[in-house]
Amino acid sequence: MARVNGAQVAAVALARQPGLPVVFASRYSETAANEEVVESTAALPRMPFGVSDLEEVLGVALGTP
Repeated sequence: MARVNGAQVAAVALARQPGLPVVFASRYSETAANEEVVESTAALPRMPFGVSDLEEVLGVALGTP
């Protein structure tokens, strides 16, 4: 299996289903690559984050308050 990063997976998923909510959570600093691939459709919580931070990011990604 070829090695791909999250940005590449997101790009394929978004090509198949535009507007799909994407949330990246990584300890690695691929943030620029992630933002470039998915533009404003992705949420990028900064680690470390707590449950309330994750709830907020998922709420925004899913369009719920």
